[in-house]
Amino acid sequence: MATRLNMLLLNLQLISTCSVFVLPSAHSVHFQIPSFAPNDNRILYQGDAIPSNGVVEFNDITKNYRVGWASYADHVPLWNSKPGKLSDFTTRFSLRINIPNSTTYGHGFCFFLAPVGSLIPPNSAAGLLGLFNTTNGVSALGQVVFVEFDTYENQWDPSGVGNHVGINNNSLTSSNYTSWNASVHKGDTADVLISYAATTKDLRVSWSYRETNNPGENSSLSYQIDLMKALPERVMVGFSGSIGFGGAREQHILQSWEFNSTLEQESNNSTSRKTKIVIGVLIPVVVLIAVAIMAYMIFQRRKRKTETAANNLTSINDDLERGAGPRRFSYSELVTATNNFSEDRKLGEGGFGAVYRGYLPDLDLVIAVKRISKGSKQGKREYVTEVKTISQLRHRNLVQLIGWCHERSELLLIYEFLPNGSLDSHLFGKRAPLSWAVRGKSEMGLVEWVWGLYGKEELLSAVDKKLNKDVVEKEVEHLMIVGLWCAHPDSGLRPSIRQVIQVLNFEAPKPNLPMKMPVPTYLAPTPSTTSISFRIPSFDSHDKSILYQGDAKPVNGVVEFNDISKNYRVGWATYADYVPLWNSKTGQLSDFTTRFSLSINIRNVSAGYGHGFSFFLAPAGSTMPPNSAGAFLGLFNTTSAVSAPGQVVSVEFDTYEDSWDPKGIGSHVGIDINSLTSANYTAWNASIHNGDTADVLISYNATTKNLRASWSYQNTNDSKEIPSLSYQLDLMEALPEWVTVGFSGSIGLATEQHVLRSWEFNSTLDLEAETKSSTTARKSKIVLGILVPVVVLLTAIIIPYIIFQRRKRAAALNLSSMNDDIEIEAAVAPRGKSEMGLVGWVWDLYGKEELLSAVDEKLNKIVVEKEVEHLMIVGLWCAHPDSDLRPSIKQVIQVLNFEAPKPNLPTKMPVPTYLAATPSTTSISFQIPRFASHDDSILYQGDAKPVNGVIEFNDISKRYRVGWATYANYIPLWNPKTGQLSDFTTRFSFSINIQNVSDDYGHGFSFFLAPVGSLIPPNSGGPLLGLFNTTNGVSALGQVVLVEFDTYRDSLDPRGIGSHVGIDINSLTSVNYTSWNASFHNSDTADVLISYNATTKNLRASWSYQNTNDPQEVSSLSYQIDLMEALPEWVMVGFSGSIGVATEQHILRSWDFSSTLDLEPPETKSRSTATARKTKIVIGTLVPVGVLLTTAILAYIIFWRRKRNTAAESNLMNDDLELGAGPRRFSYGELVSATNNFSQDRKLGEGGFGAVYKGYLPDLDLMIAVKRISKGSKQGKKEYVTEVKTIGQLRHRNLVQLIGWCHERSELLLIYEFMPNGSLDSHLFGKRTPLSWAVSEMGLVEWVWDLYGKEELLSAVDKKLNKEVVEKEVEHLMMVGLWCAHPDSDLRPSIRQVIQVLNFEAPKPNLPTKMPVPTYLAPTPSTTSSEPLLTNSSLDVGR
Repeated sequence: MATRLNMLLLNLQLISTCSVFVLPSAHSVHFQIPSFAPNDNRILYQGDAIPSNGVVEFNDITKNYRVGWASYADHVPLWNSKPGKLSDFTTRFSLRINIPNSTTYGHGFCFFLAPVGSLIPPNSAAGLLGLFNTTNGVSALGQVVFVEFDTYENQWDPSGVGNHVGINNNSLTSSNYTSWNASVHKGDTADVLISYAATTKDLRVSWSYRETNNPGENSSLSYQIDLMKALPERVMVGFSGSIGFGGAREQHILQSWEFNSTLEQESNNSTSRKTKIVIGVLIPVVVLIAVAIMAYMIFQRRKRKTETAANNLTSINDDLERGAGPRRFSYSELVTATNNFSEDRKLGEGGFGAVYRGYLPDLDLVIAVKRISKGSKQGKREYVTEVKTISQLRHRNLVQLIGWCHERSELLLIYEFLPNGSLDSHLFGKRAPLSWAVRGKSEMGLVEWVWGLYGKEELLSAVDKKLNKDVVEKEVEHLMIVGLWCAHPDSGLRPSIRQVIQVLNFEAPKPNLPMKMPVPTYLAPTPSTTSISFRIPSFDSHDKSILYQGDAKPVNGVVEFNDISKNYRVGWATYADYVPLWNSKTGQLSDFTTRFSLSINIRNVSAGYGHGFSFFLAPAGSTMPPNSAGAFLGLFNTTSAVSAPGQVVSVEFDTYEDSWDPKGIGSHVGIDINSLTSANYTAWNASIHNGDTADVLISYNATTKNLRASWSYQNTNDSKEIPSLSYQLDLMEALPEWVTVGFSGSIGLATEQHVLRSWEFNSTLDLEAETKSSTTARKSKIVLGILVPVVVLLTAIIIPYIIFQRRKRAAALNLSSMNDDIEIEAAVAPRGKSEMGLVGWVWDLYGKEELLSAVDEKLNKIVVEKEVEHLMIVGLWCAHPDSDLRPSIKQVIQVLNFEAPKPNLPTKMPVPTYLAATPSTTSISFQIPRFASHDDSILYQGDAKPVNGVIEFNDISKRYRVGWATYANYIPLWNPKTGQLSDFTTRFSFSINIQNVSDDYGHGFSFFLAPVGSLIPPNSGGPLLGLFNTTNGVSALGQVVLVEFDTYRDSLDPRGIGSHVGIDINSLTSVNYTSWNASFHNSDTADVLISYNATTKNLRASWSYQNTNDPQEVSSLSYQIDLMEALPEWVMVGFSGSIGVATEQHILRSWDFSSTLDLEPPETKSRSTATARKTKIVIGTLVPVGVLLTTAILAYIIFWRRKRNTAAESNLMNDDLELGAGPRRFSYGELVSATNNFSQDRKLGEGGFGAVYKGYLPDLDLMIAVKRISKGSKQGKKEYVTEVKTIGQLRHRNLVQLIGWCHERSELLLIYEFMPNGSLDSHLFGKRTPLSWAVSEMGLVEWVWDLYGKEELLSAVDKKLNKEVVEKEVEHLMMVGLWCAHPDSDLRPSIRQVIQVLNFEAPKPNLPTKMPVPTYLAPTPSTTSSEPLLTNSSLDVGR
């Protein structure tokens, strides 16, 4: 026995010693394959490609539309992200293309580099070269670079070139190409060399033929490309061969291949194991042995007592570990969940290891288990880091880490299972690329595609077809045009929020966008002029160069500015593009000249008239201010001499004398500088010129700074009248760099019509060419500007879906335990103690018509009741349990703005009965009489789509097409625990419309059951029925059972039968079948019943036709099969329609399905049973003989040392995980030290639960708040555990963060982050001063504004910055902050104005010295006019 032990120890020492040394490896890739053997696992084959006689044959030329791939099995590192190093590579291969018919052949052969794990896309044969499945120039693989030998000219190929060799970057259109005569070289072997130089970024290809070289033919090609930008860090390399239809077929043969790359990557050094066991204990005397045994027994007794005393704490730790973020799982749990990591549960495999699908019955949760392979570079350190990092992340768009396991030398991570994969798996991974319905069939991105449709006036064709045109076309059109406006490549031409809302509410016209998406050539301008010049002799309603606001509109070639049937109206007409006025870099100021023809038609000269017409220059993007009619000329909404747009220069033709106008002058022409009071003016008799046309010239000389206006009338010139005016003004000081130019017409009580008849404008500003650095900076801004709207658009689509799925899953959980939660009851009790929580309580008040009683009494009724009522009803509407009945953003805004009535909600909160399934059964039942485009219960793949209430499966304008329609949820077929198998029954109505009965037709329609998550296999069209991609009788899906309605007889079909109905078990050959006359039933509807009896194992199909039943035709079929052996536990069910050369349309009209599988609820285990299953070590053997005692003790010491070392290693890992995985456990001693032994001077407050103390943790350099629960508190251990479990999982910047917990020495302690100013709830519900309706009287904004008025703004800067700031920048930043927080939202700046001020391109805003009081909510009648006071229906001043 001792000899065996010594040998064992020696082996362990040798193993541990050897395992310390792991040599770093380098990963340049090199292989040479002179001949391809069938058993060579270095090459992976897809599609038709097979090794044959030492070469690779890529296509089965007996068939049409075929693809084959041959790729290297290992990944190739292309570049290294850390040092930014890019690899050189060289590849040589010998290729032969055999063309059977030199007159018609096609389509081509490619060498490609693509993302790791790429698969052949479906429908990618012929001209799509096996790499694309659309012709829009975007690869289905996401990113691909390839060299093509193209033997057929398609519409995207170089025109007139014919066959060619090309280098392509993620597109079917070659970036560079040369002509190549495929027919001359047919059958000859080409030796090809492709190389890439990382230094010069040059990709080069050259080729030569062994027998048919042509000296006159170009045989090389190159293209400069940065592969770090074009491809991911690791790629797969290989070849694709594609053929098309009929005579356009050819055989592609690869004869040899070698590859070399130069990128070296060092692998991580394995950390040496500190697990060296040294045993050298010898016990010479039996007495000493007895003493050792006695000492051990005493130790065990003491240990047992300690464990008993710590029992309660252990249970609490277990609870906390389960609740506070990710938890530890046992290896046996995961073995059970994944069926011992069986192959059928494997979701995927990579360099790190494999991922398996599993199910945890105690949590009723489907999981994904990442099993790190022992040969992976991801070691224990990376494993711990991954847990620590990901466990701290909480976001609805991130896959959630549920737990971990590190037992039996395994490293396992448990994530939530995503049945449809994540977005990145579709964009960059192995899953099928996003389809047209998601990608939008974009040629140059979503925005470019939509813009192209806008230019073609086909914008509505971009609307999702699933909506069945159930939209208001005008609303959709406005919404999409506004989206394009917001995504304009030039950020200066994008709208403000106000403009967006006005257009969406039809308060302003649609923007005038160019027909094509602008190319941002302004990024690299030549030193040419950007002067603006336009001439508009007549105004057409279709002319998009003019934007109209308010009443202004084009009528019969002129612009009418006001609706004179009403009082106090304004209209604006402005040039659609912004005008550059000066250049901040060069200091150059623009000259400009504008001419326009104007008439003012006064309706009643004797009754008075007013108010005026203006030409103005204002900040780019300005909009008409509210309350700006009458004397305010549409430019001001106060009389404080400050314009509402912020800065404005205008020339006014004023027809009414107001208090700020020149005294005794009457109507006048004036030049106004950001004020209603003219800087210079002259008298002007408006009544004399009534109805006559004035020709006006306004010019500005940048050298003399002179602004001049002159005018003359066509019929009523007055020699006594001065018809000109000028004023010296530096426009660089008065206006921003870019401006809007246009006209404003305003009327009051008395009305007049302002008519603009023509307009021309010229400016002369030259902008110098930008430097390289500034060009790069502007490129970055433009790229960000384009990305942000697109990301927002995608987020707006993805986030609601994720929220819906999470809420649906969460609502299905049993909520009864939450009713016992003391903290939730305590929070809800003041609000009505409703069991349904806050929403249920408010909804109950709504039903009792007591909604306003929910308003916080501390507000002292300082609220507008109507506003609060609308707000709370909208809140209930948004919280409706049925998400389909919740409002859109537009509906919310309309109700809150009183533009739409309040929603009519039920008086009681609806109970989500759709979640409350019967407790035991998981049977599936659904009935779909009609297929709607917005019905999410059906998933479509390939060509299948809903059309007018039915599903059409194939695009019959093309050949070899497949379509799938499957039920969105998975179907439980049998129960592995009980061995129970489900009965099921399905009924459906379908028809097959054969295009030409006289010709061959085919190929067929099938109902199938297949493994969960199956996708359409590539190359599965025609007789493969969309379910197979080989003819060897094995399905590409792994396991499939189907009932086929086959309209074409193939070699695997029953001989002499023709079209037939068959039952197929994972094979194209039917296990049972009957003849069926497809042509006789052409276009007639068949009602089909398919049923399965789990007792008799009988699968039966029967069918009847509505019009063409044939009594002599057999119309039923059955087969005995055990589906537990044929199919997995969970399946997907659906239909597949497939066509070949001859076409037919398969149409599904209705479908219902029901199954009967009852799954027993998870077994409840009693505490005693659970305890009995734990491992118990019982040692009580007394050894009478010394030799036996020695042997037992040695064996125990060996076992104990191993266990201790393993446990120590595991505990170290657990400590790391616990430190990183959310809140952590603190010792009592740490908290005593942090709080100065919970001294009174550290106490922050006290309540019924206990006290809160301020503390400091020096090792974390962190201020904390320690909640010390008093022993007399009602909050016991259960509530303490619940609080940690609940709050520990929350991560949000607006929530106080739980840092940790402690439960030692009979104390219950919770550690939170310290908030020096208190939390928001202490102001709303606690002892602190309540926040008023206007938030506070002297809050942060008011305090800063007060400092601004005292000219002490910089005193608000944080002193911790030690004045290490640029005072000018800080001052501008803080003033912009005040500007953005202006109580009157109409006076807040646009994004463009903010950026200009922060970039010092515009002056600081002129703010009042005191924060304005929002008296505009309840205005008193103004007396600033000589006119009588007006009623509430009019304005305060003027007419």
